[in-house]
Amino acid sequence: MARERFKIGAFVALILRKNEKILLIRRFNTGSGDGFYACAGGGVDGDEPITQAMIREADEELGIKLKKENLKIVHVIHSKQRDGANESVGFFMEATVWEGEPQNMEPHKHDDVAWFALYDLPQNTFPRLIHVIKMMEEKIFYSEYGWD
Repeated sequence: MARERFKIGAFVALILRKNEKILLIRRFNTGSGDGFYACAGGGVDGDEPITQAMIREADEELGIKLKKENLKIVHVIHSKQRDGANESVGFFMEATVWEGEPQNMEPHKHDDVAWFALYDLPQNTFPRLIHVIKMMEEKIFYSEYGWD
């Protein structure tokens, strides 16, 4: 009997940047990472390119309109959860141009949306995001996280 082939999850995360600040959302009532600041983003749906997933997630979570040509992939990460149960590949995309004013479109999932200085993030920022920002500073395009 053939074993089922391993499948990995994919997610997108938005580094929405205004000068030296980035926009973060604080997770709330999700059951995963609640109380921590993270980038807007989420899972990639089937039959959906990652750029389209990012455009969709930015609209759903922040109410802003992004265009594919204004998205730049700045980091790719292969992550493993601490419990070892899940692996994922994440695509962090930077945008400096968008339409609309970012706002909390999902108050049932996020209890704060705020701009933070890129190099002075709150203590309750997702550790993986801090890692990604460090990799971006060092111009490292790909990293692995959570394997140790």
